[in-house]
Amino acid sequence: MQAAELGISLNRLASSKLAS
Repeated sequence: MQAAELGISLNRLASSKLAS
């Protein structure tokens, strides 16, 4: 997995937590 993909995954996860 590339760093960019990992960063996007973490960003999406963080966004989900902030949205809830």
